[in-house]
Amino acid sequence: MINPYCLLDLTLARSAANGHGGSTVDVLIVAVLVILGLTVLLFAGLVLLRMAGSSRERRILEKKAHLSPLVYDLLTEDRSAGDVVATLGSVVPARDRRVLEQVLLENSRFLKGREREVLAEAFDRLGYLDEDLATLGGHGMVRKAEAAFHLGTMRCERAAPALAAALSSSANPEVQFSCLNALSKIGTPEALRTVMDYLASSPEMETLRVAEVILERKQEFTGFLEQWLERGEADPSRLTFLVNMAGAVKDAHTVPLITRLLRHEDAGVRARAAFSLGTIGDYTACDDLAGAMGDGDAGVRAEAAEALGKLQCEAAISALERGLIDEDVSVRINSAISLSQLGEEGRTVLESALLSVEEAVREVAAEALEAYGPGERDKREGS
Repeated sequence: MINPYCLLDLTLARSAANGHGGSTVDVLIVAVLVILGLTVLLFAGLVLLRMAGSSRERRILEKKAHLSPLVYDLLTEDRSAGDVVATLGSVVPARDRRVLEQVLLENSRFLKGREREVLAEAFDRLGYLDEDLATLGGHGMVRKAEAAFHLGTMRCERAAPALAAALSSSANPEVQFSCLNALSKIGTPEALRTVMDYLASSPEMETLRVAEVILERKQEFTGFLEQWLERGEADPSRLTFLVNMAGAVKDAHTVPLITRLLRHEDAGVRARAAFSLGTIGDYTACDDLAGAMGDGDAGVRAEAAEALGKLQCEAAISALERGLIDEDVSVRINSAISLSQLGEEGRTVLESALLSVEEAVREVAAEALEAYGPGERDKREGS
């Protein structure tokens, strides 16, 4: 291997032998050789680190391959958690403690019922639960998020208060999401209430991540949504959140509660109620949505017009026809699009609108017929 210090000594000796005339060139040569030598040393060091890391990963995989069948057999042989812990303690050396934790977490993905309960109790008795709880109260963001993931994977009910505390105190998005996900998996009423309260007060949370948390426990969350919508919320932002969630999970049981909100004093709540009714897809909301076409707020009328098309509310054609002459362009556009989706009768209304004296009405009718007519719809469905 090239030694930069030897190169430096040789170059300096050469410089001394040649006198001072070539000192500038010699200095440049020294610099280049030193940089070259250091680069070689750095590359060699990286190679050694990579080899060491690969060797360590290989040993871990070998240990997991050895432990996984043993752990699975213990958990599926109708043993008690105490027996499982005692057996693992006698055959797994202390140095492999982290490997055992990984194997236990992996087993949680496909064990159910009593076997999962034994696994969770063994995880607790082996001390992993307390370790994760301690980490959750620490400072490292990555480790806190990982600890929350472990606690959720094992569905440790004892961890719910600590997860709620970490959720409220952390500003890190990864920690927040890991805590929300863990609480949703734990699934106790208190845990789910914590999730809903937090999401309702945090509209900045990413929509896709919120959906991931909610949809994974859809059945449990829908019960809470119905309860809270029945109870009502004084805060419009929280009420809007509940309405949005009911639409996201398409809970038909909430339709009577949401239609009631079409008469709420807050226009934002009324608009989101109309939107969610269209998303849920329950035809019984048609009459209420048709009535919302007369709302004093343009945003509500626009959402109602779109929802009527989604629900294929043929009885609302007259309300949508009035929407074509609405003063708001969004209402006119949504009404025209919805009419184009309501069969021959809806298209007849649009064709009649082509003869309107109002240019704005003629424009939206023509655009809807061109973009959403039967020929274009067949093309889209065939593509």
